[in-house]
Amino acid sequence: MFTTRPEIKGTFGVVSTTHWIAASVAMASLEKGGNAFDAATAAAFTLQVIEPNQNGLGGDVPIIFWSAKRKRVEVICGQGPAPAGATIAHYRSLGLELVPGAGLLAAVVPGVFDGWMLLLRDHGTQPLRDVLGPAIHYARHGYPVSQVMSDTIARVADARLAVVSLPMCNMYLQDRTAGRTPRWRGIAPLHELAAAGVDVMVASDNTRDPFYAYGDLDLVEVFREATRIAHLDHCERAWIGAITTTPAQVMGLAGYGRIAVGAPADLVITRARTFNELLSRPQADRIVVAAGRPIDTTLPDYRELDGLMG
Repeated sequence: MFTTRPEIKGTFGVVSTTHWIAASVAMASLEKGGNAFDAATAAAFTLQVIEPNQNGLGGDVPIIFWSAKRKRVEVICGQGPAPAGATIAHYRSLGLELVPGAGLLAAVVPGVFDGWMLLLRDHGTQPLRDVLGPAIHYARHGYPVSQVMSDTIARVADARLAVVSLPMCNMYLQDRTAGRTPRWRGIAPLHELAAAGVDVMVASDNTRDPFYAYGDLDLVEVFREATRIAHLDHCERAWIGAITTTPAQVMGLAGYGRIAVGAPADLVITRARTFNELLSRPQADRIVVAAGRPIDTTLPDYRELDGLMG
């Protein structure tokens, strides 16, 4: 029989995935006594870590399988439903006759997680902890960068996409195990993306919430921490643009994020004379100028924020 893929044979089990790590995870599942559904689910979640551009938690998963128990082919539709607010009336109120082919208005409620969980619950044999263990391991400890990732960076550059990294919250959440010091952490490949011509920015996302209980969206703090975390110092690139000119350019705010004659007088003045001095202290005594006038720099008492914390 002619095929366009190599023929695979085995006496114990066969696994085929898009990444060798996921294939080894699935085989290990079989070797530990798991069935095909355990192995497939373990491989799927591993792929969500090592190939998120191809297999993500925000995606879909239509599953067609043979049930030996019921002696028939079955289907699990892991395709996401439309959000409750995505009504015909809503789209028409935006002047649309069709749902856009891309963007937020085309997004569905992700169905991939429920799809795999349903398969594992009804047909798997191994505990969830064992099935997700390999994916959690690679998320904590990392994995070799593949040619696919390098190609993905190139495609991001070709598509002229911009990347925003959230180094503080992301770093804080990685490799968390109660009673153990974190050992393996990582962030987006900022240097590699920038070298490929991708617009790269750093920002703060979660602050004082269940995910990241600290911070206050202070861009000076973000830049200080990002410099340490991503090693943005001691290199030729002017990384200060990651919180100034680059975001302004990406958002189409011409003239913002820079100091120039005739430009808006919105800036932060510190006592630091060099970037080394800027990054060495929090610069709490800074002066914030908006529209050419210094604004009140007195920080609110924490008690004044109680009503905002829920």
